[in-house]
Order: sequence, then C-alpha cells, then structure tokens
Amino acid sequence: TALIPIIIFLLSDFLTTIGPGNIAGCALMAPVAMAIAGRVKMPAFLMTLLVVGACNAAAFSPFAPTGIISNGIIAKVAPDLGIPADQLDAIAWMVYFKSTLAQGFVTVVGFMVMGGAKWLKEQRGASLDIDELAPKPEPFNAAQTTTLLMVALLVLLVVVPGLPGIKGTLPKMLTNMLSNVGSISFVLSIVLMLTGYGDSKAAVKVMPWSVIMMVCGVSVLIDVMDKSGGLNFLVQIMSSVAGPTTICFWASFVPAVLSAYSSSSGVIMPMFLPMTPGLVELTGGDPIAIISAIDVGSHLVDTSPLSTLGALCIASAGEEEDKGVLFRKLLIWGLSMSIVSGIVCFVFFGVLGL
Repeated sequence: TALIPIIIFLLSDFLTTIGPGNIAGCALMAPVAMAIAGRVKMPAFLMTLLVVGACNAAAFSPFAPTGIISNGIIAKVAPDLGIPADQLDAIAWMVYFKSTLAQGFVTVVGFMVMGGAKWLKEQRGASLDIDELAPKPEPFNAAQTTTLLMVALLVLLVVVPGLPGIKGTLPKMLTNMLSNVGSISFVLSIVLMLTGYGDSKAAVKVMPWSVIMMVCGVSVLIDVMDKSGGLNFLVQIMSSVAGPTTICFWASFVPAVLSAYSSSSGVIMPMFLPMTPGLVELTGGDPIAIISAIDVGSHLVDTSPLSTLGALCIASAGEEEDKGVLFRKLLIWGLSMSIVSGIVCFVFFGVLGL
C-alpha cells in the first residue's frame, strides 16, 4: 500500500511527459487517484499534492503544450541570448529536467511534511488487492493499440534524431521536420483518420480554442508592451534588487505571485520569458537558470483551487472529504508556493547551479 504514492507520482509524470500536458494529465489522473485515495484512507489533500505536483513537474516536456509554448518563446529570444539554433532541443530538455527536479523536490518534501510520513507509517506492512482496487480492464481494441503505436512513434521520431551518434547524420530537411512536434503529430493524425481510428470532428471540438486564442492575444499584447518599453521597465525593477545568483529568486517569486490569479502558460510565461535577455544583461545571471526559474515559479502555485489543476482535484475528491476544508488547505498551500518557489529556485539554480 505504501507504494501507492510513488506509483501515482510516476504515472502522472509519465502521462504528462508523453504529450497531454499538465491540465489533460491531471484531468486523466485526478478521478482515478482520488478514488484510490478514498480506498487506502489517504487524505485528498496529500493526493492532490502528488497528482498536481507530478503533472506540473513534467509540464515542460517538449511534447507537451506548456513545453511547446515555453520552447517557442525561448527560440524567439535565443538570438539575443547568443544561443545557436542547433542547441534549442538540448535546452528544451534541460528546462524540462530542471523543472522536474525542482517541482518534484517540493512535491515529495511537501507530501512528507504535510502528513505523508504519518500515512506511510500507518501503512507499513499493509497489503492491497489490486484486482479489488482496480478491476482488470478489457483488452485494448485495434483503435487503442494503433493510437498507442502512433504515440510511441511520435516520441521516437522526435528523440532519436537528437541522440549522440545520430545527430547531424540525417538530411537537414528531414531533421527540420522531425524537430517540430506539431508537424509529426499532424502526419500521424492523418494515419489515424485514414484507418478510421481517429474522429477529426470530435478532435476539433475538444481543442481548447479559448486557451489558444488567449495565448495568441497575450502574445500580441506582450509585443506591444515590449515596443512601448514596458518590458524594459519591468526588467530594470527586478535587476535593481538582484544579482547573478539572487535573480533566480525574483524570476520565480514575481511570476508565481501573479500566476496565482492568472494563466501560467497563457499569460505569465509569454510575459516574463521575453524579459530573459534583459535580465541576463543587467544581472549577469545564467539564461537557462532564469528561464527555468520563471517556468517553475509560474506553475508551482497551480495547486491552488483557483487554478484548473487544483479545481480538478477538488471536483474529483470523494464524498467523505470536506471540500470546504480541502479548498482552504489548497489555497493556503498554493499561495505559500510563491515564496517556496523563489527559495527553491534560488538554491537549486542560483547557488547549486543544477
């Protein structure tokens, strides 16, 4: 029974990494995880920390929507940071691993401190009938098997060309195509439609158009703000109180405070990531550390019930849970993460240089 937290964390992290992203990953895992929490007598608050923490930790996977948004903005500011185009893929994975490390650390420590250690002690030696907890599902049908194969092929086509010994050996045109997750996904989705296993009309209906339009709109506003000197003003304020190391604290803390009340990937990242070149120039900080601090800070507060992820977990909590108490706990935890994110990013990325 005590292995349940590890299984939930790793499964949530894996599902988020391979493409759905943090919101879809949490939507997939929250109902299952909360049902399991009720059966093993784990508080819903602790299960929420695990699920949201794991999904957000893996949110910056190059395959996931949040990672794609982050990497697109990084590619845009890369010339100002002196980053060659051929290093962008490596930087994308570097940001992903830094995020996984920092947010995973906070999740594990938070779980243990907030009652997880007590729960694990109570479950020592307890066994669990997995067939009773989760009855064996029906075998995969042809559509599900083909979809899983397409997902595996997507991961292979994106990862393999960048491996040592293979990188640089493929034709440039093919490399450019394989480096774009969207183009590969488009081709593989055509395969699913031709085989009759994919419903294009249903897929278009479930697309988060409101989020897509919000990201596009915010990007336009950020460009206007940049042209009018607004970004330079924010950069000067932050750099006036920071140095090469302490900038990691401010680059995480300020986005985290604002992210508690707005969209992490739709507003905060498009607003703060373009500030990286200016912050590097004025403070002498490491660009990857600053980018990672912004990304981590903007998402670590999303355990709050004011965010989509926190709300999903509250909605999935069992009837035995007092959702009012759960709401209050998650709100306090989410808001406190603004300070925690700054401290963790300062230590991990600034002091230790991880």
